[in-house]
Amino acid sequence: MIEVTGLTKYYGVLPALSDVIFRVNKGEILGFLGPNGAGKTTTMRILTCFIPASGGRVRVAGYDIWENPIEVKIRIGYLPEHVPLYTDMPVETYLSFVAEVKGVTKKRRKQGVGEIMERCGVNEVARQKGMLYTLVSREKKLYIIEDEFLDTVNTYLFEHQ
Repeated sequence: MIEVTGLTKYYGVLPALSDVIFRVNKGEILGFLGPNGAGKTTTMRILTCFIPASGGRVRVAGYDIWENPIEVKIRIGYLPEHVPLYTDMPVETYLSFVAEVKGVTKKRRKQGVGEIMERCGVNEVARQKGMLYTLVSREKKLYIIEDEFLDTVNTYLFEHQ
């Protein structure tokens, strides 16, 4: 679950976010829509502890991003618009790699990666090299997918502008 209350972010004196409030329950999918400069990327970066907020409260999987940023990072996977990954890596391999790094057992990885690929509709290109970057680049949406398959990673954030 993700809970955001009164989220505010200033860059100098310029407000990027002002009193943002939303909640995403387990199993829900949320999309952020808006023009450039609306605060979509800033919100995502705050949720994932990449940048600090100026104010407000954010909880991810029950952990406050201010009080327990390490616990938040353990439980969240974030795929930003400009993907910092090996572009030649097949989708299935990349997702399995991330799950392994997060400490997921081999058995759970195989099952969970398959479930995530099916939910995202990428099974047909799962073993093709370079397709993760292609899929990320062609879609201009924000996906938040909650999934209980990973013991330590509960939330997947895919961001695109």
